Formats: sequence, structure tokens, C-alpha cells
Amino acid sequence: MRVIRILIAGTLLSLPAFANIPKDTEVQIKNARKADASKSDLTVPERKFVEKATSDNIAEIELGRLALEKSQNPDVKNYAQMLVDDHKKSLDKLKTIANDQKFPVPTSATTRAQAEYDRLAKLNGDEFDRDFMKLMEKRHDEAVKSFQQASNQVQNEDLKSYINNTLPTLKEHKEKATK
Repeated sequence: MRVIRILIAGTLLSLPAFANIPKDTEVQIKNARKADASKSDLTVPERKFVEKATSDNIAEIELGRLALEKSQNPDVKNYAQMLVDDHKKSLDKLKTIANDQKFPVPTSATTRAQAEYDRLAKLNGDEFDRDFMKLMEKRHDEAVKSFQQASNQVQNEDLKSYINNTLPTLKEHKEKATK
């Protein structure tokens, strides 16, 4: 059996890099992050929380940047800058925790967040500002609920600390979005 395995491996190594790669290989590559997640000490609920919080941080940064670009209202621009700054810090902390736990994190926002971004990108002026602030209120309301729920489920001390330290900031973002 060993001879056959070596022979097969030798044959595969001699092929051009992308020759005869099955079509489903791309799916396996996309799912490689999930395979690596099995090496993590995080529980399944903790992993789901980290994935969601990471994607949400990325979305808030991108939505904040969009508002900085499109809004003419100084209050909206100040709010957007606060979002970008706070969510960058939050994302960095979360990445550090995930890295320490050997858990790979998403590198983009969710499809839903992308759709929200695309919808807002088509708006201008007061309509943009109004819809952006409504979306921020909604997204931060959901984030506060998610963090509160996670604080009861999370066992990892670093993650629990992250949640407890981030929750007041999310509440502040929500409160400022409602004004």
C-alpha cells in the first residue's frame, strides 16, 4: 500500500499546479476555515458569536466609511467617525482573542450587511443621513441583544471580558443613533 501511495503522490506532484482539479475543490477551499475551527477551544456558541461579531464589526466600519464619504451633515460624520474608530478597536481585540484560541475569523461582512451598504450607497443628502441613522439604530439594537445573550452563554474568560467591555460602547452607539 505504501508504494501505491508514494507513486500516486509522486504522480500528482508532477502535474501542473491546477491540472485536473475537480470543480468541487473551490468549495473545499472556501470551507477550509471551518475545518481549522475544529482546532479551537471555543465552544460552538462562542464560535458563532465570534463570527457574527467579527462580521458586524467589519460592516460597521464599512458603513461608517460610507457615511464619511456621502454625508454632508457634521453630526452624522462625527457619528460615522466614532463608529469607524470604535469598531476598528473592537475588531482588533476580537481578532486577538480568536487568534489566541486558534479560531479563524471572517474577513468580510455578511451578505445582508452588503445589501444594506449597497442600498445606502445609492442615496444622497438628507435621505442618506436619515436612512443611515435608522440603520445604525437597528443594527446596534441587534448587536446589544446579541452581546447580552452571549454574555450568558460564553465561558471563555477573554471573550467574556471582551463582551462586557464592548457592550457599553454598543449601547452608546445605539443611543446616539436615536437622537
